[in-house]
Amino acid sequence: MAKPERKVGIPVDASEHSERACEWYLKNMHHAEDKVIIIHVSEMTHAGSIETITKEDWEQHVKDHTEKVKEVEEKYKKR
Repeated sequence: MAKPERKVGIPVDASEHSERACEWYLKNMHHAEDKVIIIHVSEMTHAGSIETITKEDWEQHVKDHTEKVKEVEEKYKKR
């Protein structure tokens, strides 16, 4: 009898802890039928005040943040 599909959510960030937790799941708990949902919630913050930051600095900050998010996404797509 085939196992029913399980939906498994794995919260991740850019830390090694997240990477190890994902690896542990894949080694110890993963079933071929599982639908794995990687959950990455990213909070964009800036050390300066929104009133004092220039438009150019904010745009660069957004670009840098977006690149970091894409790096996390690509890391987990490969699994």
